[in-house]
Amino acid sequence: MPEEEVNIQQLLQDQSHFGTIEVSKLRSVIATNQYVDVRREVNALQNSVDSTPSPTELDLVKVGISSYFLGDHRKSDEYLSRIKNDAVGMFYHAWVLNALGRHEEASKNSTPLLSSVTIVLNVRSARQELLRELVSSMMPSIATQRSR
Repeated sequence: MPEEEVNIQQLLQDQSHFGTIEVSKLRSVIATNQYVDVRREVNALQNSVDSTPSPTELDLVKVGISSYFLGDHRKSDEYLSRIKNDAVGMFYHAWVLNALGRHEEASKNSTPLLSSVTIVLNVRSARQELLRELVSSMMPSIATQRSR
């Protein structure tokens, strides 16, 4: 249970960002006495997105993830399948597809996201290796002692 009440309207209507922190807040308040507020705001957001010919990707992410957390996986898929550039939205779309039993599609859709994660991890690994080589070239006796 969150320590303080979350402003659901602000969380879902803010047009600046909807990342992992906001998703975590949303997930935590759904299991509280704020569930009714969440449902009301998600319904309002669904109506807004459904009545807009070209909703923003941010709104699609918010309504898609919210629908997923509320158990409406088909509606969530409808929204999140339109996401092209939001890593959090793509991540949750893979979860939605798995929940719908569409495992192979989930695997294909998450491949670009996993490629990005792999690149980041490879860069970190390369930096660590470069740092080790630098330290060992500057202080060969310390590097030799540590490897024992």
